Amino acid sequence: MAENGFLECPEPGGKYAVGQCDCLWQSASGHKIVVRIFYPVDKDEAVGCERAAWLPQTYGTEGITYAQAYARAILKVGVNSTLLGSLGFAPMMTRVRTRTLAGAPLSSACESLTPLVFSHGLVGTRSCYSTICVEIASHGFLVVAPEHSDGSAALNVLPDGTRIDFKHAPRKAFWAGSKKRIPKGFTSSLRPENQEEPMSQYTFRKKQLSQRVDEVTLVADCLEALNGDG
Repeated sequence: MAENGFLECPEPGGKYAVGQCDCLWQSASGHKIVVRIFYPVDKDEAVGCERAAWLPQTYGTEGITYAQAYARAILKVGVNSTLLGSLGFAPMMTRVRTRTLAGAPLSSACESLTPLVFSHGLVGTRSCYSTICVEIASHGFLVVAPEHSDGSAALNVLPDGTRIDFKHAPRKAFWAGSKKRIPKGFTSSLRPENQEEPMSQYTFRKKQLSQRVDEVTLVADCLEALNGDG
């Protein structure tokens, strides 16, 4: 906890300071993904650079938007989540600064960089695991943190204004409930083709996972292309 009473990110342990930038990457098929890049910076170049905000504030999105999104992801949309996001999360989260430097130049000491892709978990964002990503980057690595657009992120906003909120698993993924007869009659309801497809957390999340794998592959392909360009 910082002296001002707000959360403070720990200092990285590597020999480099760390810079960050947000980028939009796109596959050949047109799929777009926003990523946050953490990269090593020479400490003498870090003097005078401003520390970056923890919550995303690019592409026309303010930090409070993400704070409110975290509340909606926890409590779902409603009065309680609105109050928690605006009066609880926002005042705390929007004041947090990472140990990264906005727009700082890449370290001249790094002749080559080993890239790492850090994929966030449920209700995460590209900034959620900043402390871990910053620590890795401070040791001379290039860390790319994609913000997934499969509905697993607390919020995902693209430059064109496309917004994807966190997708809650449907109620029947937790409670199967009692089976209902099909209106066509008892005999017809016994036929396998007329049985309702069961819903489970596995079924619901598997589709998201498939898209997540595709997006991580997209990031890897972009990194390979950048490396090929020298």
